[in-house]
Amino acid sequence: MDEIMAPFLDVRDLSIAFSSRAGDLSIVERSSFQLAKGEVLGLVGESGCGKSVTALSLMRLLPQTARVSNGSIRLGGTDLLSMSERAFNRIRGRRIGMIFQEPMSSLNPVQTVGWQIMEPLRVHLGLSRAQARERAIELLERVRVPAAASRLAAYPHELSGGLRQRVMIAIAISCEPELLIADEPTTALDVTIQAQMIDLLVELQKSSGMSVVIITHDLGVVADFANKVAVMYTGRIVETGPVGAFFDRPVHPYTQALIASLPDPENPDRKLSTIEGTVPRPLLLPPGCRFAPRCGFRRPVCETILPDLWDVGSDQAAACLKPFDYEIPDPHD
Repeated sequence: MDEIMAPFLDVRDLSIAFSSRAGDLSIVERSSFQLAKGEVLGLVGESGCGKSVTALSLMRLLPQTARVSNGSIRLGGTDLLSMSERAFNRIRGRRIGMIFQEPMSSLNPVQTVGWQIMEPLRVHLGLSRAQARERAIELLERVRVPAAASRLAAYPHELSGGLRQRVMIAIAISCEPELLIADEPTTALDVTIQAQMIDLLVELQKSSGMSVVIITHDLGVVADFANKVAVMYTGRIVETGPVGAFFDRPVHPYTQALIASLPDPENPDRKLSTIEGTVPRPLLLPPGCRFAPRCGFRRPVCETILPDLWDVGSDQAAACLKPFDYEIPDPHD
């Protein structure tokens, strides 16, 4: 592929396994997605589907019981998985920033807010203490923390949930990363603060032009923020495409069910749709399509074949046989 046309973030056939007494559990399986510079990708799916594990793998922060068992992750053509830990430490926090799901457990409780913002500035950018302090104040002001200078001496437990999340954002963007990963950045916040956080992220992304992967189960966040969507179910990407097509022309039955479950502002009395059944456990995955037991379109072939992502047109791809009348397409046609 021409280097100019190559995606900025290129995740190919990513598989992640966890060690357990019952053996290796495949939590993410052959998942692929790409992101160009300046694009925002929404990675969506139900809780436990592997979204956060995927995010941690991009930062090489998987727990000790987990490992990448297959696939590649490339950033600007650089293979992140083959790098030494020392080399990757120069990228983590510098070229890639991350907003974690819960700031109270992600921020260091025994270090001040100022120290935690200043540390990456001094490590990655070589700023002096005075320069880092000035920059930290600017960052807090940029993420709209009131009385920014006085907050530098505060500890995380002295701040509200919304302010802690703003501090996390300030740390994540402190070195002006090319890629920002936001893992459920609004989960622990009330509705009003959630909207403020998304507005802030949209503003920061537009002003900096950074690429963003936002992990969420909130389709409203996707509609407000993302250009592209990747839908995950039981550790596999089942649909990808532009955000407009995601809402207007969903292809995979799981994506269709997600969209159908959304409330309709123009018809508030409409009964919301539900998805029958439950998500299968990692040790009890069905042999064919993972969604087949819950799918209203299933056919016998769906229970035996696990489909890959296939191009279905309009820059969309879906891991489903339905668009092909249950025939397996020839990738060489």
